[in-house]
Amino acid sequence: MEIEKSSEQQQYKVAGVRFHKVGKLYHFDYSDYPDLQPGDYVIVETSRGRQMGQVMGFAVVDDNEEREHLPILRPATPRDLA
Repeated sequence: MEIEKSSEQQQYKVAGVRFHKVGKLYHFDYSDYPDLQPGDYVIVETSRGRQMGQVMGFAVVDDNEEREHLPILRPATPRDLA
């Protein structure tokens, strides 16, 4: 994961992934798939197991505490979308 250090906070580059059309955005590390675009579907590991979500955008998140964001496992395949 790419980490940019500032004086007190760390900045993490993350992808915002949504699992429902209307719902909360969850942040995932996308460093293994830098070519992802908003609108792409991805497979991620959640507390409910593997789920497919849609990339809504990208952000830089500041964290005061050291926290790792779970990685995107892979882009969704046509079979996942069927």
